Amino acid sequence: WMQNIEWISTLRIMANYGVAGLYPPAYAYQRTIGLTSYLGNPAATFDQYGNDDLGPERKHSAEVGLNLSLWDHRISIGFSYYNSITRNAIFNVPLAPSVGEGSCLKNVGRIRNEGYEASLRVQLFHNKDWDIAMQGSLNTNHNKVISNGGAPTFSIGGFSTSSIQAVVSEGESVGYLRGSRATLMADGTTKVEK
Repeated sequence: WMQNIEWISTLRIMANYGVAGLYPPAYAYQRTIGLTSYLGNPAATFDQYGNDDLGPERKHSAEVGLNLSLWDHRISIGFSYYNSITRNAIFNVPLAPSVGEGSCLKNVGRIRNEGYEASLRVQLFHNKDWDIAMQGSLNTNHNKVISNGGAPTFSIGGFSTSSIQAVVSEGESVGYLRGSRATLMADGTTKVEK
């Protein structure tokens, strides 16, 4: 039925849904012991904490979009929207100090990623030897921790524990920055203000 619409060169409508998985590192579920030297003799230390409940994370993704070319491909438009939910996301979560170890890998909550991708290409001039065209695109990505599985807010990195940290916190983006204001002083030290 589109053959009679001369100003539309092509129109493609697409939609997809998929599930992808990410397995934890090999043997991450096992508790291990490391060896170090103490007074010239081997000594056992904690190594990997291990987690018997550790499983793969799964990302469920859906996307819809279209590609449209007009007037003998002189104008091309692309647009798509995607939405994905990661379930059982794997993070290195700090443990309680009473455990005696720093952190371990855990499946923590759900994360949503969604956004738009839009592009526009306009052909300004064309002949058999060369052409002039302008092209632009706009891409967005918004992520949010929907649930952290009951875990308290935890750091996944940052500048310093006394200034700014990238954290995982329910209701915020992954890597949300929080912390105190740090000012670099003339003598090279840092002054931290709450």
